[in-house]
Amino acid sequence: MAKKQEQEKIALEEQKKKAAELEEKKKQEAKKKATAAATAPPVDTVYGQLPDKKLTKRSSELYSDEKNGITYIVGDNNNIFQVEVDFDMSLGINIEMDKSLLIEHAMDYMADDANLIQTKSDREFVYESKKYNKKYDVLFVNNNDENIVTRVIVSKHM
Repeated sequence: MAKKQEQEKIALEEQKKKAAELEEKKKQEAKKKATAAATAPPVDTVYGQLPDKKLTKRSSELYSDEKNGITYIVGDNNNIFQVEVDFDMSLGINIEMDKSLLIEHAMDYMADDANLIQTKSDREFVYESKKYNKKYDVLFVNNNDENIVTRVIVSKHM
């Protein structure tokens, strides 16, 4: 009888030990997920995931928000590789006069801590996010060599 009680006690202790190990494993997995989420670039930015809004899928890598004139190109794991924002030529957006507006549009698709680190030309720039350790290429595209900008492109730094 005493032997049976001893075996039951040992079995109960083993169950408690396994339950504690399982609980610890769950805590570690939750911590790992939280850390990954904290270091993942924001949604709707280059390096991040596509936004949760109505997009038209043009191909396996190409999505568009036709209402707002935005095109997304995705790469590995459906992470955004490039964002293109189109402007109507009739708006007459000019690099010299509207540079801050253009930069503002580009910043919408980069991490909030991104800062300019290189000016390649009056139309090409490199930004960097230290928070996410990512770099971005920004390009202002004009139409027919005029000063009117018709597109802002933000992409992963190459």
